[in-house]
Amino acid sequence: MKKILALILALILIFALTAPVAMATAEGPAPAVPDTILQSFRDQAIKAIKELITTAVIALFGWLGIQIKNLYNKFITTKIAKDVCRTTVRYVEQVYKDLHGREKLRKAMERAADILASKGIFISENELESLLEAAVNEFNDNFSKTDPETKANDKFEKAFRALDNTSASP
Repeated sequence: MKKILALILALILIFALTAPVAMATAEGPAPAVPDTILQSFRDQAIKAIKELITTAVIALFGWLGIQIKNLYNKFITTKIAKDVCRTTVRYVEQVYKDLHGREKLRKAMERAADILASKGIFISENELESLLEAAVNEFNDNFSKTDPETKANDKFEKAFRALDNTSASP
């Protein structure tokens, strides 16, 4: 079937190219019609190829734009989620001092999920738990770390208080 279609197309092309020559020879001297037809065919082919390349380039840039937008949105969404989790951990640590462990985590997950949902960000429960645990770890690290100057001031204050206590005692 494909061979028949190819043969028909070849015959149509041959007829289109030779018909003006056959008519011209029957009427008299052959004008330069074949050159005009071939030039027209070349022009049309070049125009079609240029349009095809232009379409492919536009489609490529459109696809690249969409991919960049998706990566940007993923980055921004993750950054917002991390910031919300850090803030939520600080909030829960301050407000729910009487809760511990899983209960505190549950409160933090509820609070963070509500805030993220209000911003149009929906993440899985596992991802939210991971972000909250990372924020708790960061909170604990920052809470336990103090700079050397603060430690030196604390030692100085303790020593000063000790001197005050000993001098105040009879």
